[in-house]
Amino acid sequence: MPFYDPSSWKLVQAVQENKEQILKEFHKCVELELIKEKFNATTSFDEKLYKGYVGFLGIKMDVDLWSPEEKKVYSEELQHQFDLNRQSCPTASSIIDQFPYIRQFFWNTLPPGGQIRPHYGVNGKIWGKTPDHARIQFCWEPGEQCTFFLQDECIEYKENLCFGFHDGMDLHWVKNEGSLMRTVLILDLWENQCENIRWGSMETVKGNFTF
Repeated sequence: MPFYDPSSWKLVQAVQENKEQILKEFHKCVELELIKEKFNATTSFDEKLYKGYVGFLGIKMDVDLWSPEEKKVYSEELQHQFDLNRQSCPTASSIIDQFPYIRQFFWNTLPPGGQIRPHYGVNGKIWGKTPDHARIQFCWEPGEQCTFFLQDECIEYKENLCFGFHDGMDLHWVKNEGSLMRTVLILDLWENQCENIRWGSMETVKGNFTF
C-alpha cells in the first residue's frame, strides 16, 4: 500500500502544534523574497518535471537526496542561503533540532494551472538506489481543486491534510486546476528512525490524516 499515516508521531504532533508560528515564519520569508524557483526554468529537466512556477524554500536540505540535475545548482552559496532561511524560521529550526532524523525540511508552492509531472524521488527506482527515506507532506494552504496522485490513488488537498509516502519508490504527481496557490510543507526522514510506519491505502487510513 502506498500511503502511511504519521498522525500519531511526536514529530508530526510537534509540527501541528506550532502550525501558526511556522506559517508566519514562512510568509515572512516570502515577504523577504527568500523563496526561490527550485531550478532554472530554461533547463530541459524543468520542462519535463514542472509546468508553471514552482516555489521552493529550504530550511534544512540533504544533497544526497537530490537528483544529478539538482546537484548542478548546489553550491556553498546555496547552503549559506539555507542557513539564512533557518535564521528567519526559529520555530521550524527548533523542531529540526528536536528531531535529528529529519533529513530535509522545505516548503513547496504550486500556482494555479501548475503541474508537477509524474516522477520518482532520487533514492528509488529511477536512480537505482535503495530507498532509505520517507516523506511527509503537511498541507496548510491547499488552494482549490489541487490533487495529489500516487500510483493508482489520488486525494484532493485539504487544509490540515497530512500524509506520508515513499518518495523514491512510488510514482507521484500533482495538478493544480484551481485559481489559488497551493503550499505544502515537506519533511524527508531517515526511514529506519521513523516511528511505527503503518502502510495502507488512502481510502483505509485517510480518516486519520487530518487533525
